Amino acid sequence: MNNDYIVDEPKCTACPLWESSAARGIRRSGVYGRGSGVNGLWLYGESLGADEVQVGLPFVGRGGELLNLILKDVGINDKECYLTTSVRCLLPNNQSPKAAQIKKCMETHALVDAPQTPPKLIVTLGNVPLKAVLNLQKITENRGKLFDSELFKCKVLPTFDPNSIIHNPKNYDTLREDLIKAREFILDQEE
Repeated sequence: MNNDYIVDEPKCTACPLWESSAARGIRRSGVYGRGSGVNGLWLYGESLGADEVQVGLPFVGRGGELLNLILKDVGINDKECYLTTSVRCLLPNNQSPKAAQIKKCMETHALVDAPQTPPKLIVTLGNVPLKAVLNLQKITENRGKLFDSELFKCKVLPTFDPNSIIHNPKNYDTLREDLIKAREFILDQEE
C-alpha cells in the first residue's frame, strides 16, 4: 500500500502499531468499543481486521457478523453489550499481537475508554483476550469456565473467537452454548 494515499486518522500513539494500522486507504488506531454495556456484558475480541479499521468499529467483519447472529439467536442485544478488542490496532500482515503489545494496549485503554457501567461478566473471545484479561493461555483448556478478574472486578468466561468458527465450524455450537451461559449469568445478576 502506498502511504501517499492513506487518509490519516490516528487516535492513539501509545505504541508504534498506530503507524501500520492501515487498511483500504485509511490509517486508524485506537478503534475502541461499541455498544452501551448497560447489561453488564462485555465481549473482548483479539485485534482489528481491515473492515474494523475502515469502518472505525470493532466486530464489523465476517467474524463480527457471525457473533452478532449468535448473540441475536441466544437473546442478547448487542447494543446493550460492550464489544471491544484487546489490541485496538490492525497488526501488520495479520500477525498475532506480541505480549508487550497486548500489555501496552490494555494499560492504555482497558479502563479508560470503557462504558461507565462496570462489567458483571467479560467474555473473552479467543487466545489473545484470554491472555490480556486473565493472563492465561490455551483457550481449549479454559473455555466455558468462570474466572475472577482482578483488573475488572468481575467474572470472566473464555470462549472461542468467532473468526475461528469460520475456519472450524465444529466449534459453532460450543461458542453458542458459552454465550447462552453468559446470558444466563447476566440474567441471574439482575434478579
